[in-house]
This record gives sequence, C-alpha cells and structure tokens, in this order.
Amino acid sequence: MLTDNTSLVRSSFLSIRKEEDNAYKIAHVISGRQFRVDHSTIEVLDYFKQPQSLADIECDDEFRVSLERLVNGGLLVDVGKRVEETFQVQNPEPAFFGFQPYKPGVDDQTKRVVMVGVPFGGGNSVSSKANRFPYALRRYAQTRNLSLKPTARINYKSLGNGGHVHHLPQLIENAGMRDGGDAFIHHFEASKQVYDKIRYIFQQIVCKQHIPFAIGGDHSISLPVIQSVAETYDNIHILHFDAHTDTYSSPYEPILDEAGSHHHGNFLSKCLLMDQVKGVTHFGIRGINNTFIHEESPKQKIYWADELKMMLRSDTSEFALPDGLNYYVSFDIDVLDPSIAPGTATPLPNGLTFEEVMLLFQKLKLHERRIIGLDFVEVNVSRDVYDLTLGIATQIILNMLNCIKL
Repeated sequence: MLTDNTSLVRSSFLSIRKEEDNAYKIAHVISGRQFRVDHSTIEVLDYFKQPQSLADIECDDEFRVSLERLVNGGLLVDVGKRVEETFQVQNPEPAFFGFQPYKPGVDDQTKRVVMVGVPFGGGNSVSSKANRFPYALRRYAQTRNLSLKPTARINYKSLGNGGHVHHLPQLIENAGMRDGGDAFIHHFEASKQVYDKIRYIFQQIVCKQHIPFAIGGDHSISLPVIQSVAETYDNIHILHFDAHTDTYSSPYEPILDEAGSHHHGNFLSKCLLMDQVKGVTHFGIRGINNTFIHEESPKQKIYWADELKMMLRSDTSEFALPDGLNYYVSFDIDVLDPSIAPGTATPLPNGLTFEEVMLLFQKLKLHERRIIGLDFVEVNVSRDVYDLTLGIATQIILNMLNCIKL
C-alpha cells in the first residue's frame, strides 16, 4: 500500500522497445515479465527516473492506483526496498517434474511443497559448477517424461525403495507440489547478498506454511534456507546426509565472519549456534577430513559410514531420533559412493549405495516425521558420467518427496 511517505523510482532492470503502432513493449530482465503499454505510461516511468516522494506529487486516487499497478509489476520500485529488487525468482522452462508454477496468494490457501532452484556454487572452494544442477534436473526430468502432474500414471515400483509407497500418490493426486522457480543469482554478486537473497525468497514460502525444497547449488545454500525455516519453526532437528560434517574451521574463518559470509564446509557450525536448532544427526561421514574429530558435541550425533553400513545390514539396529520435533532434511550427493555418483566436487570412497539410502529412509521412518524443509545439493554435472549422477539424484529426490506428509 502506497503512502505519502513512499518514495518511488523506476526499476533499473527494464528493457523498453517502441513498437510500430506507437505502443511500447517493456521487459523486466530479472523476472522475465513483459508488458505492453502506451506512451503515457512511458512518461510516468521517465518522471520516476530519479526518486520521487509521493508527498511532493499531486496524486489523486486514480493516479495512485496506477502507480500501485506499476509497483506490483516491478516497473516502479519503493526506494526503501530497492536492494530487494533482485531478490526474485525467475521461471525457467521446463518446470520441475511438470509442476505448475507457484503463485503467491493464489496457491496459499492450501499447504504445498514448493521446489525452488538455487543455482549458486560460489560457496564451494573446489568447484562452483554445482550452480548448473537446477537446470540440469529440469531438463533431465523433461527428456525422460518424468511428470508428476495429477494426470500422470506412475509406476511406483520404479522408485526402487522396496515398494514402500507413502505420500507421493497423495501429493500428485492433490496437486500438492509447485515449482517456485529459480532464484536470480548473478555471478558478480557478493556471496553475502546471495545468502540474504536466498533467505528472503524462502521466507516468503515458509511464512505461508508451505514446505520448501531447495535444489542447489553447493551446500552453503542450506544455511539461509534453514534460517528462513527457523523464523517460523522452533525445535528443529537437522538430518544431514553427507560424507563431511560441514562443521570445519580454519585460521581464515575471521575473514568470512567479518564479511558476514560462510562456505559449504562450515554451514552446520552456524546452524548449531541457532537456538531453534536442537540437534543435528549426520549420516555417512567418512574420509581424512574427519581424522581429528574424536568427540561429538551435545547437539550432534555422527553415524560414520562403516558403522552405518553395518547397522543397515542388521535387522535389530535402530536409529535413535527424538520424537515430536520438526525435521529438516539436507542431502549432499557425496554421501553416495562415487562409483554410482561421480558428479560431485568432493568424492570420497566407501560411500553409501542407493539401496542403503532407501533402507536408511525406511529405518529412520522419514515418512512419519514432521518434515518442514529439505534441500538437495552438490551435484556437479560437469563431473558426471553419462548422466549417472543426475539419474540417481532424481530418483532420491522422488523418494524424498515420497516422505513428505502435508
């Protein structure tokens, strides 16, 4: 709602082209929205090339309504919120698994799973190419006709989870999933602004009681997503599937702290400092990076890869997870063995197999937990072989959706 205290300015991201019939075509280069307007609208936009306060303008109700339309379209921007102008999602094609696009307001009457691509790899010190995964997943699902529309006919045996069909049929039948687009991220942006943007985008989803599913990107993107979830929920327990604990530190940490930033190897250290996060359980940890981890903090439980594999082979082994908490699921592709998932920047031997992951989901009773958010990260398609990693990542994502109860 515009008030006399509002100051407006024309968006810096407009492409304006005059048509043959003296009309004008305007495209917003971030949101992708397009408009066809007349010359009077162009005059208004030209007037707001410099910030103008509405208190200084003779503005009747009709003109104020017109200004609100331009603000809602992103053509005019509130000066006080100008930094948030790039805090937007784009709607690339194809959609994730044929989902309908998420429409704020329209889709907020019913709780849904909203899948959002986060194409950022700048938090990975080895390779930034994880930023390509959201688009690669979209294309992979399309080329293999993996549609989860209500009209889709799914053979649930293809999930490869031993026939455990939980919530995916209801999600499909009730159109309970939406494509939230991809966060707009420019490669020249400072990482702190990227993380602020991710947090803002997911806040808009979580505050409407939807369940966010972030498709990264490297593992650093998980922190702002978890922070956004923590603004709505308390008593959060993070289930962390990874080869690394991501709680590492170095002598250079003060540099990142000073910049208000972090990276893929320390994001969980930041999560553990949050009051809303009551605990973290790690699954599949291994490798020499963890040589000097001898004790676990009170908020952490580590299931080492060797130990985990033995427990999964035993019919009597149980995993102690606290009941009554809100669960956030974070899945790093490098928890898998590189023989079946080579497409990652940080491969380590002796990882989990697909069958072990499916068995672990069942033993954890994920489908009975109250899941409030998820992410899937660190798929580096530039290191993949014959789409092997893309295929197994897609199958695990489908099984994660199968565990979400709305």
